[in-house]
Amino acid sequence: MNIMNLSIVVKDRNLGRFAASIEIMNLKNLIVCLALILLAGPSASWAEDGSLTQQTSNSPSFADMHLGLFAHYTFVGKPYQWGWTEWADGTVVQSLDELADNLDVEDFAATAAAMRAQYVLFTTWHANMNVLFPSAVMKRQLPGHCSRRDAVGDLIRALKARNIRAMLYIHPSDGHDFTKEDQDRVGWNDGPPFRRWNDFINEVLAEVVDRYGQDLSGYYFDGGLPGQVDAARLRKTILDRQPGAWLIQNSGLNRACVDYGATEDRMKPPYPSTTWLRCQTIADEWWAKRGIVNWCPELAYRYTILQAAVTGRMGGGVAWSFGPHPGGKWELGVRSFCERLGVLVLGRERRFSARVQAGPTWSRTSR
Repeated sequence: MNIMNLSIVVKDRNLGRFAASIEIMNLKNLIVCLALILLAGPSASWAEDGSLTQQTSNSPSFADMHLGLFAHYTFVGKPYQWGWTEWADGTVVQSLDELADNLDVEDFAATAAAMRAQYVLFTTWHANMNVLFPSAVMKRQLPGHCSRRDAVGDLIRALKARNIRAMLYIHPSDGHDFTKEDQDRVGWNDGPPFRRWNDFINEVLAEVVDRYGQDLSGYYFDGGLPGQVDAARLRKTILDRQPGAWLIQNSGLNRACVDYGATEDRMKPPYPSTTWLRCQTIADEWWAKRGIVNWCPELAYRYTILQAAVTGRMGGGVAWSFGPHPGGKWELGVRSFCERLGVLVLGRERRFSARVQAGPTWSRTSR
């Protein structure tokens, strides 16, 4: 059992309730007060058998998630002002297949395990919708926009082997990044109700869920769900195939589509908490270029504790955000950040938990 469950509890036989421990930590102006009052009930870990199946009533909720890794791994393939994933020496990736073929999924999963992440959020595609698996829909609708290798599937399997949950980043309004020719092919410019665009994006989404849903916990929607997107249809496409999937929106909470909100940030002091999932970069960019980590793991650890203790929190805690270089390398300081954060998490477990469980997953207290 790990620290974010915060489940040191003392049973009062007369009252039949549990009293929670309180820990106050200080780092400069960051003061964290942890106070949890837990109703009586046994403590139980999730995924003790190592399986990551579709969500059931006995599975942990999104509220049980406190520490994640959010990784962008991208190839745009057209002029794009923010660029895309680079090799460690700064060389620009030349093709989608070059990117996909050089994702070291074992090193990636080992790094996530080292920081004791409960979940990984990974980009299925990003700008210009170049998807990291051999999509039959993309081959038919937008040739040249999918990789030969199933990099997404390979990563999911590597994470599953380490008992780490996987969620996929989906951008359902990425038509704005397309060339005019590609926009016309899939109906981005058709005008309301954008039937062809919604047919296209839901067909791709259905393919993703059918292909990976049994090993996924949820989906993260970027792009704000603008008018071109039928938000309710996206929700139906997923939940008809994967009931109970966690549906999350960046920078919004459109209840027609999602159940949870998220925010992507490059926070500055005083590092405010949020009831939404906080996705926070630790270097200069969301994807690997030639940046340097600018968050110390001690501060990241304390902020993770803060997010876990917020009253009314939706879940997800904080997803520390950084991406790999091709070839199993990371930006300067990333590997040591993850290792140190993992040590801090692991080293504090006995202060919060009466039972310590092996592995990178964190236990939950049943309610």
